[in-house]
Amino acid sequence: LITYGLWFMPAPLAASLIRKPGSALLGEFLPALLESIIPTPGGLTNAIYGIAQGVFSEASYAAFIYRRYGLLQACLAGALPAVPAFILDALLFGDIYPVNEAVVVIAAIALSGALYGAASYLAAKVVKG
Repeated sequence: LITYGLWFMPAPLAASLIRKPGSALLGEFLPALLESIIPTPGGLTNAIYGIAQGVFSEASYAAFIYRRYGLLQACLAGALPAVPAFILDALLFGDIYPVNEAVVVIAAIALSGALYGAASYLAAKVVKG
């Protein structure tokens, strides 16, 4: 589960670099769309994940009215997509857990996403100088 957040990394990276409304959504959706176009095992479900995760990542910047693109926002942009990812895993692939295990799984995915969100922010900071 610690590597699950790696899939959420493009959104905070794009938002930290571009710093414009919609950059997190596009940063998450465009690679997912590319994965859908190229023959991969996930197929069209990659685009569905990309939209859902991008919307939740974008929410972390929208909550601050697009005025802050700091470490906190990047961590939230990495953590929030855990919710739609978990739900889509359950709906599309039947990954159903008892409630107590579901809470642990969502928390682990969110923590992983937050760590990769922080890594994205730091990478963008190095690139921007």
